[in-house]
Amino acid sequence: MEKLENYIKIAEFYFEYDDSTSAESYVRKCSQLVEKTENREMQLRFEVCFARSLDHARKFLQSASKYHWLSLQPGIVILFFFVSILKFFVG
Repeated sequence: MEKLENYIKIAEFYFEYDDSTSAESYVRKCSQLVEKTENREMQLRFEVCFARSLDHARKFLQSASKYHWLSLQPGIVILFFFVSILKFFVG
């Protein structure tokens, strides 16, 4: 699903540039499409974006739970996970 991939990329770019409000709108758009895809990478990228949106919304317990869930998923590239977290905390 090309539309899903584009929405995820846009959300990731908005998070990189600290525009969490715009990113969250694309995360919401992704949530409607991610259930229809079988692409594991897209699902995991969405989950990382969703966790970041929870972080920005100050829902720390829910975001920590989502990050923990992500860390336990087979198929997630550990480097991808930690790079995403470092980008968020370091800026």
